[in-house]
Amino acid sequence: MLLVVTVLCALPRAVWAQDAMPMVGLSADGTRLLAPDGAPLVLCGVNWGWWSCVESGDAALLKAWGGNLVRISFPYSKLVVPGTDGPGGEGLRLLDAMVDWAEEAGLWYVLDCQETPGGNNTAHHCLGGRNALWRETTHQDQLVRLWQTLATRYRDRRWLLAYELMNEPTPPPEFTMEPYRAMLLRLVDALRTVDPQRFVVVSGWRWSDVSGLVDDLVLPRPRLIYTFHCYSPGSVTQEAASYPGRATLEVKWLGNSPEAWGARGDSDWTLLERTFQAPPDATHGRIMLRSDRNAGSAWFDDVVLTGDGQAVDLHASPDLAAAAREQGWQIMRETAGDFAWDAADGHTAPGCLRIAGTDSYNAWTTATEFDARPGTDYALQCWVKTRAATGHSYPAVAWFRHREEVTDRAWLEARLRLAVEFSARHHVPVWCGEFGCSQSHPDGSGQRWVRDAGEVLSRLGIPWTYWNWRETTGRGSMAVWVQQDGRYVMQEPLAEVLRGLLRAAR
Repeated sequence: MLLVVTVLCALPRAVWAQDAMPMVGLSADGTRLLAPDGAPLVLCGVNWGWWSCVESGDAALLKAWGGNLVRISFPYSKLVVPGTDGPGGEGLRLLDAMVDWAEEAGLWYVLDCQETPGGNNTAHHCLGGRNALWRETTHQDQLVRLWQTLATRYRDRRWLLAYELMNEPTPPPEFTMEPYRAMLLRLVDALRTVDPQRFVVVSGWRWSDVSGLVDDLVLPRPRLIYTFHCYSPGSVTQEAASYPGRATLEVKWLGNSPEAWGARGDSDWTLLERTFQAPPDATHGRIMLRSDRNAGSAWFDDVVLTGDGQAVDLHASPDLAAAAREQGWQIMRETAGDFAWDAADGHTAPGCLRIAGTDSYNAWTTATEFDARPGTDYALQCWVKTRAATGHSYPAVAWFRHREEVTDRAWLEARLRLAVEFSARHHVPVWCGEFGCSQSHPDGSGQRWVRDAGEVLSRLGIPWTYWNWRETTGRGSMAVWVQQDGRYVMQEPLAEVLRGLLRAAR
């Protein structure tokens, strides 16, 4: 995980954290960070990305593997003292501890605001997806004060490399680049009043994808590092499609089967059925059990989808009475409605899905999509029961068109060259702050993707920090260390790939 290296040219002697030089005198020469002696500063490491998961020995272990950089992510809501908008208490003590561990091991580190006041994207883990930073000046003021406070606290630390203003910023669609740039400039200038020499990391918007490194993002300020994240294609890194191979690169929603009908008021178990065809360009579909603007409750059971009279392969169990329901069904929108599996009720046997209190549309959906066949006569059946239900509760199908390509090492390199070109065009350093892949695919695709992405990043001279070091999730996640039976265990195949990448970077 390199932090600002030569782009596509030979490097002189590289300087590592182990060379034990002070922060004073670090500079940038276009695309590179330079040590006080003028040598390119090569940095690589991992993310400490889950609050409170990091342990005291992690810094020394990373250094032993060959890493020399950690991205320390902190959530604003866990850092501030309840009832105030300032950092303190246990949250600040924990951040101090992580900084101390990095300092003691001689690791460079970036302080990353993973979750801003009000929330900075629509992810559920980011304050429930409120995404209010962009429309409420109070939250923007809080973020300015937070960074000034943290800069005052940590500006004299030896191994602090940079402040990263916010993680994966994703303003609403109506938010333009101009106010985004204005917000970034305000934050950079506020930080510089406290710590004028430290580097500041800024990100393109729309989830920090490499495509967000657009020309309009470049700010008229020195000592900036531009960051992006590498998770494409998401069908591989998030959903564990096989790699290399054909992967979904883009999904476009085409519309739904008939809506605004179905059960309401008080009704016992009733069979609801609709027939329809897929849109001509649909490639996939997903079953929805919808309840729109329902102040009461609705129950759904015994769902059947047929095409031309034959059962459709749903790629996962839709059985609402079986343990597989947790893998077969998911909630469309986490923030609207009360969703539960009802073990006591059901149409023909105990076990069904319930929705209550939706303030707008919401649904249970199948966790996987089925292959659509335009021109096929589909029939969707579902048994529904309601109590004091308003709006409508009914089954439906959402239709999508997938764009697929063969994704392999060459595909990754072509995409990552966008960052190289941005760096060279504007003579600025870039950094891949996050890249990672689910390890759940049984054929080792996750390890192959991580190895290829890491090697391509290094070869192109792009800095990177792997996501993630330690998580409370189980095996199959992106983390090197996961929880199993109440203790942390290493995902050894992934760890070996990461150790190899760190050794090769040196």
